[in-house]
Amino acid sequence: MFNKLKLILPLTVLAAVALAANLAAAQTLPQSAPAGAAPVISDTLHIQAVVNLGVQPGNATNPRRVALNESAGRLYLLSEGNFSRGEGLRLSEFDPAARQFTNQLELASGDNEALDLQTDPESGLVYALWNTRYAATRPTLTVVDGKVMQPAQSIPDVESFAVGNGILYAANADELFSVNLSLNNLAQAQRVELPAGSSVGPMAVSPESNRLYLALSSGPGWDIAIFEAGTLTPLTRVPANNRVLEILPMPGGEQILYTTDSAGFRVLNRITADGELADLPFELGPHSGARGIALTPTGDTLFFSNGRYRPTGPDDPSPGPALVGLNSATLEETHFVSLPNNVEDVAVSADGTAFAVYPYDQHLYQIDTAAQDFDIFSTAVSVRDVLADSETGRLFVSDSANRVRQLDPESLEVLAETRLLDNWDGYGFKGATWGGELALDGPRGRLYVSGLPASVLDAGSLAEERTLNPGGQFAVDPGGQFVYLTHCGVRILDAESLTGDDTLPGSTARDTQLVPNPCATAGRIDPQNQQFYALVDNGVPGSNGGTVLRVYNLQPPRAVFTDTEMSVASVEPDPAAGRAFVSSVRNSNQRVRVLNTPAGQYTEQLFGVWGDARYFAAANRLY
Repeated sequence: MFNKLKLILPLTVLAAVALAANLAAAQTLPQSAPAGAAPVISDTLHIQAVVNLGVQPGNATNPRRVALNESAGRLYLLSEGNFSRGEGLRLSEFDPAARQFTNQLELASGDNEALDLQTDPESGLVYALWNTRYAATRPTLTVVDGKVMQPAQSIPDVESFAVGNGILYAANADELFSVNLSLNNLAQAQRVELPAGSSVGPMAVSPESNRLYLALSSGPGWDIAIFEAGTLTPLTRVPANNRVLEILPMPGGEQILYTTDSAGFRVLNRITADGELADLPFELGPHSGARGIALTPTGDTLFFSNGRYRPTGPDDPSPGPALVGLNSATLEETHFVSLPNNVEDVAVSADGTAFAVYPYDQHLYQIDTAAQDFDIFSTAVSVRDVLADSETGRLFVSDSANRVRQLDPESLEVLAETRLLDNWDGYGFKGATWGGELALDGPRGRLYVSGLPASVLDAGSLAEERTLNPGGQFAVDPGGQFVYLTHCGVRILDAESLTGDDTLPGSTARDTQLVPNPCATAGRIDPQNQQFYALVDNGVPGSNGGTVLRVYNLQPPRAVFTDTEMSVASVEPDPAAGRAFVSSVRNSNQRVRVLNTPAGQYTEQLFGVWGDARYFAAANRLY
């Protein structure tokens, strides 16, 4: 959202970056500008420039698959994109040494599923398997020349594939084929038919043992079908019973690991290269939302996402999401790296560095398994807030990559930048709708960043000065005695020490299990009139719109107005006129009303519109 509309030029410049700036048909508002002041507004808003504040090669939303070509020093990510924003299926290139994304290629437009991603170090080719969502057609395998990031070939009707020693092996329900794409074309592929009515699952190849493994179902159960890799001659089928999730050949070719779905739990199985049972099944944990699993290049350690959820409280015994490492021979735990979330896919380098993706936050994790530590790289970045400081001409921007930046308002050059390090529980400001909101206290040289936790920065260098747990939404009276922090209640903090236990009366939840149990969850301050507008949620989960408006006088703190009509969405004070614009939506009923705050009465209303609102006093316009 836009924090202020005092510097119209920089906000116009950033409009295309922060959000789509739509100016509704101008409505006549009661005038609050000084008498005789000329309206300062043009008939049309013009975008003067667009600057990319996100991932330089381009955003890649919903990263699902990851593959490592260690010999080339490149990591590849396959992301599904966001078709509603015109973002299709994308292949991104990441340089682990430089710790940055270096290239991107859009493979398909529309709504697609990313199914698999593999690399062939020998040829430098990258193989991406994908399908158009809800389509009746079979998936497509797109082959990309990783050296130049350009498509080399598109192969239709592929449901499963594996790559080894420069050879591509692929299958669908009808046939299995192999081809060296660097030397031959598909017409020269070696092909064998599969049993009628087959369904295919994961595939893997072991060049050392000259064996190809394919999960195959011709009835209610699943098998591991073993072929001679060179000739595609069928050798045997090993009953797997449950659906096969992954097949992992051990380096050396003597054994194969594979996992199955047993009532929602991932079970690890081990067989010899020729299909003999080599060990008893071993339960790894839940697999829902935790597909990530990989062997180290030496095969010594098996890493997997444990599928556990975050503890709900101090008495919850759950260990939380983690990347777990097991000795592949003894299955004893060797590593446990706590992560913010379960991961969808994993690749591991020779030095034990793991790379994993979590699609819902657009995160790539780079994990030091030895130090049990990790870093986060955002595959897609969105602006959280823009704050224009009209007094100094500074422009501040926060974004979902956990960054706060100061820009030159004319050139939009980045003058200072910090990535917050003390708020990783709320990384990217995702914990609340107001996460990432910026507020400035110019006299104290402080920049406040709302979030869970909340952060206080030096407004010049952007260095982190304080982290407040659990945090909340800041409301700042620049140069005043107090700062207000809202999170199920409005705390009154001393502006110098940022401490204090007092709250605005009636803003906190009661110490009871009874419902409704309302508390203030967001708010806006009117420093000029020393008033606070609190949005109070009724505390009933799932009530969908049980939010009312309560207005406080701050000197001394007391409630002076409560609007019991539910579904208030936002409030925008107009200090000069002693009024506020209140936006609400309930079902299909949308409206913006003008509140005469001293009188405690609504005086105007406009039906059919609602949303986050900002008032530009010089032109008497509401956006």
